Amino acid sequence: MVAPREVHDLVFRCARVAGCDSGTADRVARNVTVAEARWGGAVVVAVGVFEVEDPAGSAPVRAPDVLAEAECDARTTGSARAEFETPVPLAFLVSTIAEMAGRGVVVDDLPIDATAGLPVSGLGLRTGVADRPSSVEAHRGGLSVDRVAFNRLEAMAGQFLVSEAILDGIEP
Repeated sequence: MVAPREVHDLVFRCARVAGCDSGTADRVARNVTVAEARWGGAVVVAVGVFEVEDPAGSAPVRAPDVLAEAECDARTTGSARAEFETPVPLAFLVSTIAEMAGRGVVVDDLPIDATAGLPVSGLGLRTGVADRPSSVEAHRGGLSVDRVAFNRLEAMAGQFLVSEAILDGIEP
């Protein structure tokens, strides 16, 4: 069991190591953390993306920008479609989708049985109001994450910052 903030911190650092700017890394971390809280399995999905060549330039990392463009179009015309160059796992979109819903633009075609790893090639957007699930339980009780994937995240994130143990070992 881990706190959602631990998932967020590790994914943020992994995204920074992968070459993402701070804002993009935070957005990736929010998406993966919310997906982990909602469905589970998002840490495994994130590890898979971070282990590919050029994760910062990958479709999953850039997909929220595609959604943002489609959101602008939906605000103007009432509906729009976001098409991704390659299918994108929902783990990299779920927080962005919830934030859009808070601004009055909702996704029309999200499957009821969605999972963090579900690849989507595009999403239909329209203006409207949607129910947003609560993540209160995840913040109270923590998240049960895949231990192997979490250990991989920790190892990748270790490249971003020097650990406190190393700093403590340095003699003045």
